[in-house]
Amino acid sequence: MDQKYKTINLILEKFLSHLFFFFFIAQILSPLIGEKTLYLEIIVALLNPFFIVWIINQKIKRKYFAIYIAIILLFVIGNPIASIKFFALSIGVLFLFYSYERNLFYLKYYILISITLAMLQFFFTFYNPQIAYFLGPTNIAKTLWGEHATATFTNFYSIFLLPRVSGLSREAGFFASLIVAYMFLIFINKNREQIQNPYYQNAFLLVGYILSFSKMSFIIFPLMIFEKLRKIINIIPPFISILFFLIFMIVFWSINIDYLVEPSHATFLQRFSAYPTLLEINLNQFFFGINDPSEINAKLAQIVHDRGGIFAGFGGYILYNGILSVLVVLIGLYFAGVSSSGILILLLLTINVEIDTNQNFVVLTYFIILKYYATRKIIFYTKKRNIT
Repeated sequence: MDQKYKTINLILEKFLSHLFFFFFIAQILSPLIGEKTLYLEIIVALLNPFFIVWIINQKIKRKYFAIYIAIILLFVIGNPIASIKFFALSIGVLFLFYSYERNLFYLKYYILISITLAMLQFFFTFYNPQIAYFLGPTNIAKTLWGEHATATFTNFYSIFLLPRVSGLSREAGFFASLIVAYMFLIFINKNREQIQNPYYQNAFLLVGYILSFSKMSFIIFPLMIFEKLRKIINIIPPFISILFFLIFMIVFWSINIDYLVEPSHATFLQRFSAYPTLLEINLNQFFFGINDPSEINAKLAQIVHDRGGIFAGFGGYILYNGILSVLVVLIGLYFAGVSSSGILILLLLTINVEIDTNQNFVVLTYFIILKYYATRKIIFYTKKRNIT
């Protein structure tokens, strides 16, 4: 009877882990409630009794003490939205740690499924565009949720030579970010633990990389450089690395403002205009943030507002949340042991979104930096596992 009970528990635990990764990859299936996406993978994680028991047994509260103190402080200083987003993000990251430890890390299967759908989308963009858009994220989300469908963008158009597609992601750019983050995870796994990835999976990932190719796809190269030079980079204190990153971005984009304001460069405007705009805000906005770009009396902010855009990236997070909230988050990561190379990897992989978003590639990024780029182990493992 005991063996039968254990078998049933194992089957149920595997099923719940598969369900998490299904929704984790297919975030277009999550509904929009009150203008906020309710990520179903987080609900699945919180309802998973095996995950909750694992958290209790691992004493996660002690190990993640600094991060959860930071989340609480965000709420106290008047930023409850960021606090809730970071809490949800932390649940996703913890589940990745749990699934790794329990050998239930099924991420690769659902990435391959997403790439397979991307291949179909790509095929039909040439032979029947209507079917391609039928298989696109907008149609899938609206078919399932109607007016409560989460925000998507079926941007099946060419940036270079071929049309890019999105698989089960919200848009091609997010699909590219997920592919890059996962390829980087495989690169780390191979570089540090000498674990070879199956050839068929490498072939699928290469196809996914090509079919989703966007500006984010170039990030894979500096990420690999950071991994190779991590011991040298980690000599630099994390806050100095962040300061250097900010100064570089502010100076570079202040010099290239004319490039940002070109109508054809709208995607760069949203990602990078926040950095030179940091020089245009008042003290109140600097400390406590803004609600809307129109609050800033500056050229770039007005252009972003007039075009219906938003600020993105780390600079955007500073503008919207203020430096006090940013410092709380960074101090939390510092006391969690994240190194300089880890911080730079976080800033690179979230260059097109904010650092508190619950997009799957951001959750995966936090898992990577906490597992591989923390100066002290957060979870101790008894043996090596192939997580790819």
